[in-house]
Amino acid sequence: MASRVAARRIRWGVLCLPLAGLVSLGSFVVSSETTLPSEDLRGFAEQATSARFQSSLMIGHLQTTLTLVGCFALYAYLSSRRAERWALAGLVLFCVQVFSAGIETGTILPSIPAAQAYLEGQRDALDGYLLLDDFTALPPLLVLWALVTGFLFSILSNLFFGIAIWRSGTLPQGAAVLWVGAAVLGVVSLNPSTYLGAGIHALIVALDLGGSGWIAWSIWQRPAAGTPVS
Repeated sequence: MASRVAARRIRWGVLCLPLAGLVSLGSFVVSSETTLPSEDLRGFAEQATSARFQSSLMIGHLQTTLTLVGCFALYAYLSSRRAERWALAGLVLFCVQVFSAGIETGTILPSIPAAQAYLEGQRDALDGYLLLDDFTALPPLLVLWALVTGFLFSILSNLFFGIAIWRSGTLPQGAAVLWVGAAVLGVVSLNPSTYLGAGIHALIVALDLGGSGWIAWSIWQRPAAGTPVS
């Protein structure tokens, strides 16, 4: 009985992965080239106060939440397989990445009222964000930590999950390739100075949906596979 309940929870949890991909379609609609404060302060202020920018923040939070739930479910599925250690490493690194992203969001949200104040005539309202945009003004260890958690951990966590999917023996290996491909392109797109364009963004969404959807479909086809028996 306990194993059947666990299998149902895993199946529903893994559905959060393709749901996160569907949510990312919203970010595809609202995405645009990012304006940095050091490049165009007024353009940054107008961007921060726009409905598109604020919608992208909400979509990003929802996508991250769904992905986190889906990754926990995927690890639960893989926990009794030979690739469990790879899945655990991927899950731990992804959790660290999500925590670090939460800290970054804490610095982004105050930019909205500050940008509004700048547009209303308070010219020093965004001075703090000019300093944050200048990496040379930040402590080297802080910059290194941001690069490690924002880029390296993102690549490694998805690579480890990809290896776990590949070696699981029950999940399609092609899904692992799509998973890692979407992750690598997604990390490149995190750099605000390299807007990849709508075409590449659409490719990322397609790879993400293809890989996560394939994984979820495979688990729903074998609901008891990989579920520990009590």
